[in-house]
Amino acid sequence: MGAPNRFVEWRKQENVRPLMLPNKEKFYLDLQNIEYSFSGRMDEVSINTFIMEAAQLLVNAMELFEMGYFDCAYYALRTSVDVSTTMVFLVDMPEAEQNKWVDKWKNTEDFPMQHQMVKSLFQSGYVLSDMKNNMSEFFDDAKELSQRLNKYVHKQGFQHFYVSRNHAINQNKSQENFINNFEFYLKKCIGVVAVMRLAADPFPILLMDKEILYRCFESITEPYSQDFVDEYIGVETIEKYKKLISIKEHTKHL
Repeated sequence: MGAPNRFVEWRKQENVRPLMLPNKEKFYLDLQNIEYSFSGRMDEVSINTFIMEAAQLLVNAMELFEMGYFDCAYYALRTSVDVSTTMVFLVDMPEAEQNKWVDKWKNTEDFPMQHQMVKSLFQSGYVLSDMKNNMSEFFDDAKELSQRLNKYVHKQGFQHFYVSRNHAINQNKSQENFINNFEFYLKKCIGVVAVMRLAADPFPILLMDKEILYRCFESITEPYSQDFVDEYIGVETIEKYKKLISIKEHTKHL
C-alpha cells in the first residue's frame, strides 16, 4: 500500500471533531445487564440475537460519537430502539399476523416503520398492550425520545451540521453540554431497550428476587442489577411493570 494521501487525510477530518466520553467505561459495563439477559424463549425469531444487536448499536453509538461522527451516533441510538421494537413486534403480535410479518422481515419485503409497529402492538400485542395500559408515561417518554433523536438524524437546525458545529469560529467553544446531551440520550435509549427486552419475558426482573433466582437455577437469564434498574429504568416504572397480567402468569408457576 502507498503512503496515505495527505489531502484525503486532511479533508476527511476538516469538519470532524473527535471527543471523549468520560463515562464510557461505565456505560460499557452497564450494558452487560442487557447483553446477559438472554431469553429462554424458543420463538422462530431469535430473541437473543435482537438483544445483542441492540446492545451492539449502543456500543457503536459511543464509538462513533468519540470519533466525531455525532449524527451517525444518534442514528445508532435510534436504531437500537428500532431493533428492540422489531423484536417485540415479531414475537408479541397474534400468531396469524406474527407468521406473516416474520416472513416479510426475513425476506426484506415491505415492513412497517417503528411508529407503525408500536401502534399495532398497542392495539393487538399481548404483552405490549398491557404494558401501554399500565406504563403509559414510559411510552410517552419513549415517543418524545424518538422525536428528539430525529432532530439530529434529520439535521434539523444548523447546530446539527458538521460544517457549522465544527467551523473554525466554534473550535474553542466548550463541548461539555454537547457531550452531556449525548450521554443523556444514550441513557434514555439504554432504558428503552432494557424495558422492551422485558416485553419478551420478565425474567431479568423476576430473578432480582433471590427466592425466585434460587428456584430457577438453570435459567440462562442474568437478572438486572438494582443499580441498573434505578439509573436506567426507574423503580416506579418497574413497579408498574410488575402489575402486568403476563407477570402474574409467570409468577404463578414459580
